[in-house]
Amino acid sequence: MNPPVDLLKILAAASGGGAQWGCDGEDLNLTLVSWPQGGGAPEHVNDLLDVAMIGIEGEGLVEIDGAEHSLAAGQLLVIPKGARRRIAATSSRFAYLNVHRRRVLQLGTAPARVRP
Repeated sequence: MNPPVDLLKILAAASGGGAQWGCDGEDLNLTLVSWPQGGGAPEHVNDLLDVAMIGIEGEGLVEIDGAEHSLAAGQLLVIPKGARRRIAATSSRFAYLNVHRRRVLQLGTAPARVRP
């Protein structure tokens, strides 16, 4: 069994935008992402997996197939595979946890990870 991970402590020590922490389990992938205001992930499509996006800190705008959704700390959004999405921070910092089934990433695209 693994000890709890303090996501807020990780964010307190974080600087810059993008992946701040990640964990690849045998079946599950988790990535903690944060962006400064105005930052975010450009429009892209994930054809492989449904993704649960959980707001951890601040607020952001998540556009899914052209529909805009506001996401704040404590809220959950499910993004279906194949959907076109874009993410933008609308507060001083927007942090969220992406959760999905494990997948194999292309070399050079994975954030720093810990193995449970």
